[in-house]
Amino acid sequence: MDQLAELLRRERITVTDLPPAVLGLLDPDSLPELRALFVGLEAFPAELVNRWRTEGREFHNGYGPTEATVACVDYACPDQPLTTAPPIGRAMANYRAYVLDPAGNLVPIGIPGQLYIAGVGLARGYLNQPGLTAERFVPCPFGEPGERMYATGDVVVWRSDGQLQFVGRVDAQVKLRGLRIELGEIEHALAGFAEIRQSAVILNDTAPAGPRLDAYLVAEPGATVDPGSLPGRLAEHVPLHMIPASFTVVDSLPLNANGKLDRARLPEPVVATELTRVPPATETERMIAGIWQGLLNVELDRIGQHDSFFQLGGSSLQATQLLSRIRDAFYLTLQPRQLFTHSTLRQLATLVDDTLRDSFEESELAALQAEIADLSEEEIDRLLAESSGE
Repeated sequence: MDQLAELLRRERITVTDLPPAVLGLLDPDSLPELRALFVGLEAFPAELVNRWRTEGREFHNGYGPTEATVACVDYACPDQPLTTAPPIGRAMANYRAYVLDPAGNLVPIGIPGQLYIAGVGLARGYLNQPGLTAERFVPCPFGEPGERMYATGDVVVWRSDGQLQFVGRVDAQVKLRGLRIELGEIEHALAGFAEIRQSAVILNDTAPAGPRLDAYLVAEPGATVDPGSLPGRLAEHVPLHMIPASFTVVDSLPLNANGKLDRARLPEPVVATELTRVPPATETERMIAGIWQGLLNVELDRIGQHDSFFQLGGSSLQATQLLSRIRDAFYLTLQPRQLFTHSTLRQLATLVDDTLRDSFEESELAALQAEIADLSEEEIDRLLAESSGE
């Protein structure tokens, strides 16, 4: 990066087109000559825009596959700070963008679909690859007869302001316990948290308890990421089956030679908290720890008050089983989302105790109300008189 920065300064470069992984390693204050930045190749967080988008400097989120002669969609980031990842924008002149479902129908605002590009810049196809050309360059039902459009393989949504928001890749979809999951949706939600700078989510097929999702996170400079709080917060943005079983904080995400994420070089996930373990102290904590032991196949002495069910390897499927076993053990019905907001042993035991206490008081009140309903008016008057000392 030092050599690149020196080259930009020495040649007084004013316009660049760089991937976000590279731009994130450069210091914006050391490159005052840069007046316009075009960034693409991968999705990136709002923080990157806010660091580089200074007065007098343009920042463009550019999008375009080689098959569309590179740039075809663009978003000029505004002067004011962004709070979420920027959209990729609208189709540029002489291009058209369509978002379609698997059946080829146009999708409404807010519904994910595959992005198709049409226009004068479209390539004719792949040289000497007629099969692949027919697969990706398909007839365009919205254009002139014989016109084709390119299936990008990228999943996007239309925003209410008419901008396209990148979600992920069609080929990045995974299937977990019969459910299709778009990993980019989870990464997009994680990147929206203020303390998280970058995120990557993978399907882990080798976990001892079965396939699960693992998340890797890079914190914002000076910020601290609390993995234990993330399942509950993430549950507000994605379905429960899309919540990763582990959240591992790393210094940086490994990149390949093209500046893209190298998933094969990600470290082993951290599936347990690093806090000093405090053994279960109450009978409820001990009972729940025993349930965890059976579900997660972990040693009982590995389960402490501050350990999270999900960081110990629990999945959304096992969370459903946990609810069932809690119902059998405590005669208590909890809601799935409560497990994600009370994921540690202490939190869950406190929730069970509090709910049982409230339920007991309600049952006592119901019994008293039933008893009063059976009393005559004379008996009620007599009881009231006795209670007032008359």
